[in-house]
Amino acid sequence: MKKYVYNIGYNTYEESEYTQLLHEQKYTVDELRLIIHEACVKAIKKRKKEDFCYVSSYQTIHDKVTNILVEDYGFERVAYQAIWSIFGWPSMFDKNSWEGQRDEENELLTKYLLENGFTIEDDDSGKSYD
Repeated sequence: MKKYVYNIGYNTYEESEYTQLLHEQKYTVDELRLIIHEACVKAIKKRKKEDFCYVSSYQTIHDKVTNILVEDYGFERVAYQAIWSIFGWPSMFDKNSWEGQRDEENELLTKYLLENGFTIEDDDSGKSYD
């Protein structure tokens, strides 16, 4: 059976969080919005009953909303086979870029690219395109 993927989340100037959920139903943006709004109402009510609750922005209820979408609306959590993630700011071509802050994936990608003919000259970050 075909399943549709929905990306539910938020972003701020400092962080973001997204949860991918599956459902057998194909929802339009408007239909999904209504479901999420209903889940927000439920999440706020649940949260207000907790000791030391704090409800201000969507960020404070995101986890509850996604749990409600699963429990009450038939969404399923995505079971990832593998996840690949990398610190996105270092140059891919300069192994010394962001030295000391590069993660293993940065090191492996740069090594692979250099072994496959790319050089520091391929880094376009300092170029002007006027």
